[in-house]
Amino acid sequence: ARMEFEYNIKTYGAYGIGGIVLLLMAYCSYNCIRKQCRQKVDLETYLGIALAKINNVDEENPEKRVTMGVGTNSQNIEEWIEDIWESFDKDGNGSIDKREVQKFLEQTFEAASISVQFSQDDFDELYDKIDLTEDGLISKAEMRNFLNKLGNRRDIVQTANQ
Repeated sequence: ARMEFEYNIKTYGAYGIGGIVLLLMAYCSYNCIRKQCRQKVDLETYLGIALAKINNVDEENPEKRVTMGVGTNSQNIEEWIEDIWESFDKDGNGSIDKREVQKFLEQTFEAASISVQFSQDDFDELYDKIDLTEDGLISKAEMRNFLNKLGNRRDIVQTANQ
């Protein structure tokens, strides 16, 4: 009986491992295809549109608000940064982390009446664009740099008008 048991383990064990390998390969292929096939959300563009709408709230024509753009006025950007830190740097460490940036995005989209559904991958891509030092935290200098670049993007107007 012992010999038969060893034979079964050798025979079916190898098949079992092969089956596990096949399942693992299928799962990895599915996830790879799913990531490639899903529609990517350009959060940077949506954020630019949202900030333009908020920045130019005095303009009555909503399309013109976006056309006016986010802007690069350093005083406006400094005010935004102070508002962002006051509202979202809850732990007071002088930086905002991923959770705090995600709340900033959600509240900004809500304030601009923009409905955006985005994946964690979409968010991570935007976060990586802002976090230049790759330390996992966003400093005021990094946010200033990002907002200046965003203010200089002219393609946001074209996207908003589509």
